[in-house]
Amino acid sequence: MPGDVAGATLSLPDLTRPSSVIPDINVMDLWGEPVSQAGVQYETIHRFAELMGRMPPPHRHADCLQIHVIESGMFHFVLDEERHAGTGPAVFFTPPAVPHAFSLCGDAIGHVLTVRQDLLWQMARHHDLPVQREALRPFCADLSCEKGQETVNVILSCFSLLAPELRSAAPSRQGAVRLLAAFIVAKVLELGTQDGQASASGSGQPSLYRRFLESVEMHYPEHWSVARYAQDLNITQSRLYELCQDSAGRSPKAVLNDRIVQEARRYLSFSGISMKELAGVLGFEDVNYFFRFFKRLTGETPSTYRHRIRAASKVENVQ
Repeated sequence: MPGDVAGATLSLPDLTRPSSVIPDINVMDLWGEPVSQAGVQYETIHRFAELMGRMPPPHRHADCLQIHVIESGMFHFVLDEERHAGTGPAVFFTPPAVPHAFSLCGDAIGHVLTVRQDLLWQMARHHDLPVQREALRPFCADLSCEKGQETVNVILSCFSLLAPELRSAAPSRQGAVRLLAAFIVAKVLELGTQDGQASASGSGQPSLYRRFLESVEMHYPEHWSVARYAQDLNITQSRLYELCQDSAGRSPKAVLNDRIVQEARRYLSFSGISMKELAGVLGFEDVNYFFRFFKRLTGETPSTYRHRIRAASKVENVQ
């Protein structure tokens, strides 16, 4: 955990929501401005908090990745199933569509960089960044060590260059903004790799496997069969099996099941959706079959999982 939180009184984000959905916030439109053609948005934590607050409810950004750089001050972050509490300096990397929530103390100083998803994939191609879908994982990096502080200084220097470029009307503006954003993303991904929480292997994934993952992302609630995914990719089932084993060490069915379980956990953690509604969202006609599916893959029922996550949050808040 970053920093020292002894004697901390900052509350954890409230993960209990009456809503049956996890709000999807279009960060590019937060300030009532047209979506930037550059595909990049930058704000200080202070300005960001003027609209979102310092303890926004659980949410996600389906089409954007987000990087929070906390220079100083106390924080609680929830990224998917991971919880982080401490004081800056620290960096949080949130890939597109990953639910998250956070709480920041009133004097926290930091920055928020948002990059549109399509631009992220362009960065991967043009700058050899490890940002393919399967490799992207949320992570927190503690920057309190000497080397971490050096990285913070580099990133802050980039932010100081990025801010005026975003306001500039110069013809070179878009190119400069994207180059600076790509450099920041690269530096942050390096931090994740050093901590063993992000993988650089994604950039070397076969394009056919990436297409399979993209197809899974689009169709997993429809419960397509492995045969149908193979047909969609115009390959045989045995070729798809070999592809998944070579690229991820898992069978196609395991990839599909893991994606469904991942989404189920997100709804159970970050929303107040009923079990019947959740089963429907995930494509299960029978809620009892959904219960059996979830327990077979995780070892506990959806209700038990939700209770455990909520109970853990309450205990951490009391402490």
